[in-house]
Amino acid sequence: MAQKVIPIPTLNDNPHDFARLFGIWSEANGYFEDVRFDFSSCRFLRPNAVAFLGGLARLIQSRWGRVTFDWNTLRHSAVMTNLCQNGFAGTFAYPSSRWDGNSIPYREDTALDMNGIMDYLTYSWIGKGWVHVSNRLRDAIAGCMW
Repeated sequence: MAQKVIPIPTLNDNPHDFARLFGIWSEANGYFEDVRFDFSSCRFLRPNAVAFLGGLARLIQSRWGRVTFDWNTLRHSAVMTNLCQNGFAGTFAYPSSRWDGNSIPYREDTALDMNGIMDYLTYSWIGKGWVHVSNRLRDAIAGCMW
């Protein structure tokens, strides 16, 4: 089977962007042998898109497919900086280490870890200080996400 190239567009968090994410899933679904993600048209990726791409990559790999994130096609340095900072790029074979900054850390869980996930939701996701809420509301939102 030939390699399937899937272009990754700019992805924000509008309904249209979620439809585009499902379009990417549809394009990859059923074609799990050799997939390459091309970032030539990507100028921005929201954390939801980053998590989605990571999950899709792991799904493809779980079906014995090979996934390549073509880092050479990423032309916008701010996107690359964010993917390095949040740890996504390092997780997927780009030589970098994550660092604490203005991005939500990329996280993968191979086993259920309620405390780890709740800490992540509470402190790394909603608790980064970008949205000002009381501790009680923060904990309620994290609990609903759990």
